[in-house]
Amino acid sequence: MQLSDQQTFLFLILFAAVVLHGLFLAVLLVTKSKRKSGMIWLALLLVILSLWTSNYLLYLSRVIQDFPHLLGMVAPLLYLMGPSLYFFVRQSSQSDHSYRIYDLVHCLPALYVLLDWIPVYGWSATDKLAAINAVYGDHIPAFWPMLKASLHVFLMLFYAGLAWATLRRRSDSARIRWLRMFCKVFALVLIGKLLLQLLFLVFAWNGALYELTSVLIFTATIHTMSYLVFGKVDIVPEDQKKYGTSPLTSAQIKQMEEKILHHLQANQPWRSTTFSLNDLASQLDIPRHHLSQALSQGMHKSFYDLVAELRIEEVKRRLIAGDLHKYSLLGVATECGFGSKSSFNRTFKKVTGSTPIRWLQANPMESHSVD
Repeated sequence: MQLSDQQTFLFLILFAAVVLHGLFLAVLLVTKSKRKSGMIWLALLLVILSLWTSNYLLYLSRVIQDFPHLLGMVAPLLYLMGPSLYFFVRQSSQSDHSYRIYDLVHCLPALYVLLDWIPVYGWSATDKLAAINAVYGDHIPAFWPMLKASLHVFLMLFYAGLAWATLRRRSDSARIRWLRMFCKVFALVLIGKLLLQLLFLVFAWNGALYELTSVLIFTATIHTMSYLVFGKVDIVPEDQKKYGTSPLTSAQIKQMEEKILHHLQANQPWRSTTFSLNDLASQLDIPRHHLSQALSQGMHKSFYDLVAELRIEEVKRRLIAGDLHKYSLLGVATECGFGSKSSFNRTFKKVTGSTPIRWLQANPMESHSVD
């Protein structure tokens, strides 16, 4: 870790400020936010970031040499930053804040790293001090040790993608769009950090300078994004505002959701081009506003999105079954409840991400007409 005295002093000041600011922001998120479930995870991410940067502070100030038993204490926590991001996004984008037993699988990387470090924790103070002093040597790190030291960054990148995939299943809103941007920025800064590490490895640049700079940029960016959370994410969900006085319990919403799905799948009323929410309310003898609440809070979809998905799935099933031997593509769409070619094409692209023609080309059948 070769830095000039001026550089060392500057980084000491910057890292001390970042550590204190991160802890302050974490407390602020927990105490002042309206959406406690999601904000707790973001606060945990900030706390771990602060511990990570405090680790650099220990090395810069050489305090770590006076307390060698602190060696590696932060390492397992770094593997909880990715899951913290994922749970922040998941809990901030849905009304159901429950957890499941298999969520514990996200702790496995941190547990593995903890077990890997246990032998090191058992070293004597002399052995730990020797390992610490090696960091201050004037040497260029090898590729594989550097890759291993960056595994937590790759894991965070994976979880940024997982969080993004989770948001793709949510109904579009201003909050969801902002959370997507949060994931994008998070991923881009991580990629930038990895590229910086690769550059100083390839060109044998001052490794300490680029490592410290990249960590500061990453941490400062996450701090800035976390501040913006209060205006963009830390709001009561629209469905909670709309249905805040509803007498329906979670159990009733779940029963209603199952009843809706059974009726739609068994009777297929959506095959009528005029099928509406009022029709569904009449068929099930359930008030219209209760149906809307069950769809919004239970299934996280609007009535029109649900019907569109059912119709497109039926179109795909019929195409695979060979209905194009008997009907044109528009004829199949009409049989499934679409009133026009433009409506069908637009909905098909929205649901599948592909046009009907391209989907047919990717799923070839013996012969078909696309008139």
